[in-house]
Amino acid sequence: MYLDGADQNRDQTEPKLQPAAYGGQTSLSVVIPARNEIHNLPRLLDSLLVQSYIPDEIWVVDDHSTDGTGAIITDYQNRDPRIQGISGQPLPPGWTGKSYALRQGVDRATGEWILFLDADTYLTPHCIGSALALAEAESLSLLSLTANQEAQTLWEQAVQPTIYALLNHQYPLKGAIAANGQFILVNSAQYQACGTHSAVRSQIVEDVALAQAFHQAGLRIAFVNGTEVFRTRMYQDLAGLWEGWSKNSYGLFSPQALTTALQLGIRTVPWMGVGWAFLRADGWGLVSQGAALGVALTCDARIRARQGFDPQTVWLQLPGALLTTGILLNSALKALLGAETTWKGRRYSAKIHS
Repeated sequence: MYLDGADQNRDQTEPKLQPAAYGGQTSLSVVIPARNEIHNLPRLLDSLLVQSYIPDEIWVVDDHSTDGTGAIITDYQNRDPRIQGISGQPLPPGWTGKSYALRQGVDRATGEWILFLDADTYLTPHCIGSALALAEAESLSLLSLTANQEAQTLWEQAVQPTIYALLNHQYPLKGAIAANGQFILVNSAQYQACGTHSAVRSQIVEDVALAQAFHQAGLRIAFVNGTEVFRTRMYQDLAGLWEGWSKNSYGLFSPQALTTALQLGIRTVPWMGVGWAFLRADGWGLVSQGAALGVALTCDARIRARQGFDPQTVWLQLPGALLTTGILLNSALKALLGAETTWKGRRYSAKIHS
């Protein structure tokens, strides 16, 4: 996706990220929110310190962690002065935890560009240089990358490909006004002019809201494929998947609820047809429904491969679709009823804020 906020209908050539060394001289600050990230943070910090273009400063905000994340930050701070830890302040009313953590890092950042990274991500050595080169070459104010999603457990292999197939349909790289909060690079001055994360402080889906704020200000943004240089493992078990996606799925998918339902139906109806034909001992029905299922599985396997998932996990299509349906319904009910949603020990209103 590549849009000039002043003219979103203009036909644009989708920008491409080219993994290469960066020869510019701009200053860069990295801001990382970290709440109970003891298992993820070292991998990210190690990857930042071997970049071909190493940031001038790396601010890691310890957002009231209880698992030893603070000690990890201190250890890395002692190793390299570019890494600086920030002890998070109490969360004020009206803020989500992530946006407030980012705001605290921004208050100390001095770079001409600011890169927001989630703690569960990993960057290949040319990632930052490639992103800066693209942002400057295309005169962007905001650049966000999609990530190669790592899926190891059966739960991840079932749900993540399904969720990301829906996301790719909802937010295609060319045409959607969106961003991936795992990696957002912004021009500092223009970010300040848009109100920083203060402008989206109550939004659960703050990354998309931030991209919309840039767009509404008439600034150029890009959302591009970064799977060759950037990856993440978001959740490691079913509980994390359920809680994490329930937190923001309604905000992500409600604009195209019927299309989302159709996409999930395509992944479940062929299985039901085979089951019904089997129960009725309908031989011809079993053949025809089996053929339909075969086509569906073949298409889904190709989609998984394009997204970087193992196509052999396509046999998890049905449980993945059913679990995803449950997650979306849970998220929608919480939002529509104004119930609370939880994330990393904090409770928020699930209602979508305007």
